[in-house]
Amino acid sequence: MSTKFSNLQIVKDHVRTLKLYNNGGVDIISVIINFILPFVFALTFLYFHNFLIPSIITVLITVLSIFISLLLNLLFLMYSILSRRLQSGVNAGSPQNDNERSVENNVRIRLLKETYYNVKFSVLLCIYALIAIILYVLLPKELYLDLFLGFIVYYLLFVFIVTLLMILKRTHTLFSREF
Repeated sequence: MSTKFSNLQIVKDHVRTLKLYNNGGVDIISVIINFILPFVFALTFLYFHNFLIPSIITVLITVLSIFISLLLNLLFLMYSILSRRLQSGVNAGSPQNDNERSVENNVRIRLLKETYYNVKFSVLLCIYALIAIILYVLLPKELYLDLFLGFIVYYLLFVFIVTLLMILKRTHTLFSREF
């Protein structure tokens, strides 16, 4: 696959944000919450709600499309904030000590970058979920294909929700430090 269309780097960047800050090792709890728990939820949801019904499909397409546009706007906003922060290197309201200011600024830049990676991953999840929903609608109705696509949609939605909660937490942390 051409590197222009490969989204592997976006996934790698997102997974890198799940590492522990102190030693750089894998945060097992984050991996479980971000990938394994949505897998279990998707299987459970698929067991109780075998297929996607037309009214749910319509709502999902609308909601995911809106989220894509909102998240793309957030990406541009974060890019401009990150660019300004990297260019200026100066942070209003930070401690007076230059060393403390530098450490604080590096932490904020890291948090901004990680949030940026999470937002990109969320956009990717929305796009893939939309593709799975469209395939679910367009492909012939076969039991195993419908179950597989239904699982993919549910899994992507649950991973999206968890990632969205992580983005919310990180933006809260960023803005609580600013004010």
